[in-house]
Amino acid sequence: MPEEVLEKQMETWSPDEYEHFKKPIIEKSTTITRVWWDNSTSNLFCHAKECNAKVAPEGERITDFAHSSIYSKAWLCYLLAIEFLEIVHMLYAKAEVLHPMTVSQDVQEIFGIAQKHLADHLQVCYCNQPIYLPGKIEVFILDFIKLTQGHTGIYLVEQLMGCLKEFGIEKKILGITADNTTNNNIMAAELKLLGSANGVST
Repeated sequence: MPEEVLEKQMETWSPDEYEHFKKPIIEKSTTITRVWWDNSTSNLFCHAKECNAKVAPEGERITDFAHSSIYSKAWLCYLLAIEFLEIVHMLYAKAEVLHPMTVSQDVQEIFGIAQKHLADHLQVCYCNQPIYLPGKIEVFILDFIKLTQGHTGIYLVEQLMGCLKEFGIEKKILGITADNTTNNNIMAAELKLLGSANGVST
């Protein structure tokens, strides 16, 4: 019987990696599942090595990825979608799935770094630049502001001034492009009172 032959063969197996695997359960089925790739029994050794890998010391799990920043797998946690993780790890055992909070924190950190460099660029006085250099208009998106209240002129100018102050350019507004609705007119007038624009005529 095939089962008896398998039992005798298993008794002669000496590598410890085979202890990681359970005995196969033979069931009658109309479908046959086969692995799409294979390179002899080394797959068994590799799989067992990945599953039974020892936890590395803390110092070895941290890798520099940017100046003054460190990366550690210990900071990552798994998603709650267990079924999705099983599929990912079935395809690649070493795959690391980041928690949404980790991605959000990375985006905020990158935005903060970019904001600092952009603020330094915008605060430069270009009046001292050589006049023979060709002029070129540069366009920057400073921020996406989420408005949580009614779009009154006072509220709009508060949100706009908060953004401009973060970049240190609240006194450098030369013009505003907006439609002619009343709230925008009020916003422009308030900016003039704050010394940041020329009013509605800006």
